Amino acid sequence: MQIRSVHPLACPVSRRAYTLVELMTVVAIMGIIGVTALPALSNARTASLAGLADRVAIELSQARARAMAEGVPHGVTISANSIEPLTIPAAGDPPEAALTPLGTASDPISLLEYEPATPSGATGGDGLSTFPITIWFSIDGTPHSRSSSGVALPAWTGGATVTISRSGTTTAVHRVIVHRISGFVEVVTP
Repeated sequence: MQIRSVHPLACPVSRRAYTLVELMTVVAIMGIIGVTALPALSNARTASLAGLADRVAIELSQARARAMAEGVPHGVTISANSIEPLTIPAAGDPPEAALTPLGTASDPISLLEYEPATPSGATGGDGLSTFPITIWFSIDGTPHSRSSSGVALPAWTGGATVTISRSGTTTAVHRVIVHRISGFVEVVTP
């Protein structure tokens, strides 16, 4: 039996390249996927903006309801990164974290899950633009402002507005409005 040695370069190697038709098919499929995915991504971003506006409105409405139910002022501090429910347990006490239904102090609510939406500004009912903003509700449900030590400030002359926009911009996409007299909270899309 004779053993033959074959040089590796001597063997014909079959290499197959992609044809132009195959490449164009892949490009067309990627184009179709891109065209259908972009609107879905845009809808997700719009949904996060609406979701954040609704969350701010819910927290403000709950603070109003707690103030009326418990007979002590409740408020909400809204910043770019969190919402913090507050209360003043007794006259003369400084503000502190509101209690959960289990009786423990509530933690600030992180707003990171709503990216790219963020609260980007606010106007208080006293006409001053302040951000972050704390909006308080009296035991009768009317909104007002308080000092950092918890002292009630003069009555509002207008409603308060919290602006919700895309991260990195200040152009309003949604506004959460707290009406001056009634304390009614609503979400408005400009």
